[in-house]
Amino acid sequence: MNSLACDIGNSFTKFGFFKDNNLIMVMNVKTKDLSKDERYFFFLERVKDIIISSVVPKAKEILISKIKGFNKKINIYSLADLKIDFDYSLYEKNKLGEDRIASCYYVYKFYKKNGIVCDLGSATTFSCVKKEGVFIGGLILPGILSSYFSLAQVKRIVKDNFVIDRKIEGLALSPKKAVLEGMKFFVLEGLSFLIKKYKNMVGKDFKVFLTGGLSFIFHRYLKEIDYFEPYLSLKGLNLILKEVLWD
Repeated sequence: MNSLACDIGNSFTKFGFFKDNNLIMVMNVKTKDLSKDERYFFFLERVKDIIISSVVPKAKEILISKIKGFNKKINIYSLADLKIDFDYSLYEKNKLGEDRIASCYYVYKFYKKNGIVCDLGSATTFSCVKKEGVFIGGLILPGILSSYFSLAQVKRIVKDNFVIDRKIEGLALSPKKAVLEGMKFFVLEGLSFLIKKYKNMVGKDFKVFLTGGLSFIFHRYLKEIDYFEPYLSLKGLNLILKEVLWD
């Protein structure tokens, strides 16, 4: 059975196409362009069920409207409206991001482990979930790119052809390269420090899951990472679709 998982973030919306519960293809669309960038229509011809998580309510309204305009027979499910087997009652009511819920759900249901989810997206988040399916808290930090672009000097230096490669070099020979490599070193050390702190707080048996758009750069350098799952939220959404609606 084919399905589509949509995770609407502040900067990008991720579309994950699943066939028989296997993630086959991922597409990223800028959230602000959902009303005009219709590349994701490619998926709509191939699925009957769609599940959506969102931290941008207006963007979700736009996406649902576009999907219904394309095909009214597609079943659209919003994570916010589904009752799932996951306890996040310790957190302030209705304030936990749906992407974080989906990611933690997958760690709990699929891996069945105590987990620390580190998500390198528009914001950097840490989310802790116990193997019994209880969310016990976390952190929200400024996003990696937004933090650097808030500095006027950095904007001037890297305003054109901004590309981050996956290799980290310490001896940069231009201001632009120095900014890019400096950012990677700064983030790498910060993540390593936080992960070690978390291990001390919640226990050594908690496994660390790295996810999010920028995880592709840092996963090979972070020795503290146990699982590299770049599309954790999409997999969590599809698993919710399977267990809550199909089973």
